[in-house]
Amino acid sequence: MIRLFCLFGRHTAPVPALPEPFSSAKKPWIIREQPIAFDAHTIEILKDAGARPSPSIVVDLFEKIHAEIEITSTVSRINDSATIRGLLKPPTKGDFTLIINGNVVVGTFQIGHRLFKVEHVVNGHQRLIEVDPAKLPPD
Repeated sequence: MIRLFCLFGRHTAPVPALPEPFSSAKKPWIIREQPIAFDAHTIEILKDAGARPSPSIVVDLFEKIHAEIEITSTVSRINDSATIRGLLKPPTKGDFTLIINGNVVVGTFQIGHRLFKVEHVVNGHQRLIEVDPAKLPPD
């Protein structure tokens, strides 16, 4: 089983330091956030649409939500980018979309009414946030 990313603070990996000007201010729609680091080898597997079946890949979300993902669609491009869509296997039911460009990863995980976002912060630094959809500003 491969972990897609590591949540810092719950594991022994050191938290990557963010440059001071890029520290985020708390926004009313953010319930919680945490820095994450992606496993580079797993990212390469995800980007390769021909690498199927994929190994068992698990994501760790807040509050001990550990979900195995099932990839339903991968669109890979020659410019080292890919769009990956899929489902979270039972007992956790939900879906996800990840967009990968080089080492930059963004995306969403939807589990029932809960929404989790993966955001690129700066220079390959990512964070996982849980969002309150009712408080999100309009697009």
